[in-house]
Amino acid sequence: MRVTALPPDAHTGFITLQVQPCDVDLFAGCGALARGPVWVAHWVLHVWVCSTCCPACTSRSSGCVSPVLFAGITAADTKGRNMQTTPATRIYTIHQHLINKGRPDSHTMRDVWAEVFDIPKGAPHLDDWVIEAALAFRAEVDLTSKHLDALQVPPTLTSSVFPRLRNAANPVVFGTQWGNHKAALQAPECALVLSWSAWVLKQFGEDEIAQEQFAAIVAHLAELEQLLQATEMPPALHAFVQRQVDDIRAALRMYPIQGIKALKKAVDTATGAFAAPDEAVAEEYKRAGPEVKGVFKKTFDALKQAAEVAGNAEKLTSAVEAIYGSASTAAPHIKAIGQSVLSALGN
Repeated sequence: MRVTALPPDAHTGFITLQVQPCDVDLFAGCGALARGPVWVAHWVLHVWVCSTCCPACTSRSSGCVSPVLFAGITAADTKGRNMQTTPATRIYTIHQHLINKGRPDSHTMRDVWAEVFDIPKGAPHLDDWVIEAALAFRAEVDLTSKHLDALQVPPTLTSSVFPRLRNAANPVVFGTQWGNHKAALQAPECALVLSWSAWVLKQFGEDEIAQEQFAAIVAHLAELEQLLQATEMPPALHAFVQRQVDDIRAALRMYPIQGIKALKKAVDTATGAFAAPDEAVAEEYKRAGPEVKGVFKKTFDALKQAAEVAGNAEKLTSAVEAIYGSASTAAPHIKAIGQSVLSALGN
């Protein structure tokens, strides 16, 4: 898969990703360009790339790329620094998408949130992904409330709004209809409180991921999984690589909700996996041929790339060197794998 991030259009404000998953047009005739709208002071692009839409990717056994969610791609400012976002800003953005999209009152809240989070009906594990996203959204609401408490903002200023958002995103109500929640969520005070909170909490800003960095990680993961499917891998190594791909991809999927901390968490988890691999993984690596070892190295390259974007590169280096840096102290079963990781770390 090849992904090219183009600059925002000067007239429409759209960001464009040019995506070529195989050697055929994306979405089998729908074109290879996917575009997304501007959302509240920063660029957000939502594009769903699904292998089932591609004639060459009709099954998991075909060796092609599995579904990938491109979300939350942002642009750097004119001085080359990433713009910043906050939990409050993300909540406001999501709320605007929730209330400004016309939909029948009969839609279930599960379908409403799937639409808000750009999870298509044909997505694998749809229910799990919607629940995961909704719970993350509720956590961001709670975090925003804590930030306001830290500034000694009277709870009465937000107490009429935050519970509405948490209740609407509770999986318990996913079977209820949008019409039961619409009036409360569209009430003017909701947007007012959320926009005010976003302004007040600017000091809690988090770095955003530049669109080029986001697209590069997505492309690297897609290429890695394509290589994984095309390579005959021992079971433990295959599961190890797939887990890293899935975790980093899930973090990118959650980026519009949780921001960069989702990627930081995924990088920390993967760092631990590489720093202390299971004995089965290490033994299979020791016996593996160059092709399999190449897939493993590319997996670590993807982690290193994600760590650099998340600001965790030094932490990754320290953890790996602490485990593998001394041949005399390294456990015997991980010495071979350690040489590969240290080599990749130096590239």
